[in-house]
Amino acid sequence: MNNIAERPLNKMLSKSLEKYVNSLKSKKTREQELCYLAEGEKITLELLKYGIQPKRILCTQKWYDTHSDFLGNMVSMVTILKDFELEKISEHKSAPEVIAIAPIQRNEIKISKSQMMLVLDGIQDPGNMGTIIRSADWFGIKDVYVSSNCVDIYNSKVIQSSMGSLVHIRVMEADIEKLLSANSDIPVIGADMNGIPIKQIQKRKPCFMIIGSEGKGISQNLRPYISQYVSIPGAGSAESLNAAIATSIILSHWVTS
Repeated sequence: MNNIAERPLNKMLSKSLEKYVNSLKSKKTREQELCYLAEGEKITLELLKYGIQPKRILCTQKWYDTHSDFLGNMVSMVTILKDFELEKISEHKSAPEVIAIAPIQRNEIKISKSQMMLVLDGIQDPGNMGTIIRSADWFGIKDVYVSSNCVDIYNSKVIQSSMGSLVHIRVMEADIEKLLSANSDIPVIGADMNGIPIKQIQKRKPCFMIIGSEGKGISQNLRPYISQYVSIPGAGSAESLNAAIATSIILSHWVTS
C-alpha cells in the first residue's frame, strides 16, 4: 500500500473536470485534445499493461485501494470520486469504478508484407466496430484501416465492445482509395454476398480484406481495386450476416484453416 505522501490529493469532481470529461464525449474535442475516455477496469488495466500512461485516472476509493501498487508513479494523476460522481460523467448505463483519460495513439501506416490487413469501409454501428476490432485482435490481425465514413473508433460504445483490444492492435483512419492505389502489388479481396464461397478461395498473404458497411456494402469507388470477392454461404432464410459476424467467420477461416 502506498504511504500517505503518495496518495491522491484530488478527491472531488470539480466543475472544470466535469466539463472537460463531458467535452471528450464529442469527436471534435477528442481530436483537438488527442485523448479519449476509456471507461472500465479492463481497458484501464490494458493501457497500463502496455505502457500507455493515462492523462488522468478517475476512480472510486475501493478501486484505488485495490490497484494502488500497480499504479506506481501515476498516483498523482488519480482523482478519487464518489459513485454518484462517476455516474454523472459516465456514458455507460452502469457506471464503472474507473475511467481513464487516455491519449489517442497516432499510428503511422506501415504495410505488412506477410499478413492480412483488414480494411473497414463505412462501418457505422459502434457495437459492430468494437466487435470487429476485438475479433481482429483474437485472430492475430495487427493492422486495421478504417475509412473516414466509419464510426469514430474512440466512440464510447466502440471502446466498450472492443474489450481492450483497441490497445493491442494498430487501428488507423486512412484514405482507403489512396492506400490501395499506393500498394497495387498487394491483392485486394472484398467481402460480398455474390463472391466465391470462402472455402473455395485461395488464401493470400499479404492481402487487404475489405469489409463494407452493413447497409450498402463496399463503396463503388473501391471496387475497381478488388481482384476477388469472397462470400459466406448460408443454409437458412436470413438475408445476411451483420458485419461483425461476417468478419469473424472470414478471419477464422483465413487464420485457422
